[in-house]
Amino acid sequence: MSPAEIRAFAQEVFDRTPFMQHLGVTLVSASEDQVVARLELQPWMLQQTGVAHAGIITAVADHTAACAARVNSTRDETFVSIEVHTSLIRPAAGPILRIVGKPVRIGKRISFASADVFSGDEQNKNLCATFQVSLIKAPARSE
Repeated sequence: MSPAEIRAFAQEVFDRTPFMQHLGVTLVSASEDQVVARLELQPWMLQQTGVAHAGIITAVADHTAACAARVNSTRDETFVSIEVHTSLIRPAAGPILRIVGKPVRIGKRISFASADVFSGDEQNKNLCATFQVSLIKAPARSE
């Protein structure tokens, strides 16, 4: 796929995922090497301590990492997570999360991807979590 086709395909993956739409996750960029997404934290996404809930961090990391794997596959295949691991490095105080997903290995059936989640504003971003996922290929869902 050309760079424009990769970007369009990644946007389609984000647009067709109701949970990511509900959270307000937006695609920033996409290439064969990485997919970058952004989330503005909302009050309902926070723990009682005022930092992003680990479930939010894990969900956006999972989706962005899987998208990074998917843009390196064919349109008639999708991926389903079969194992995930999140390491929470420091509190994600926001106000913005920047998620960088990367393919690690694209296999015939099982693939691996990762994501780094950064927290801060547009100028200052701190690594707050790392994420690894094992994915299994599945037929893409038709409408």
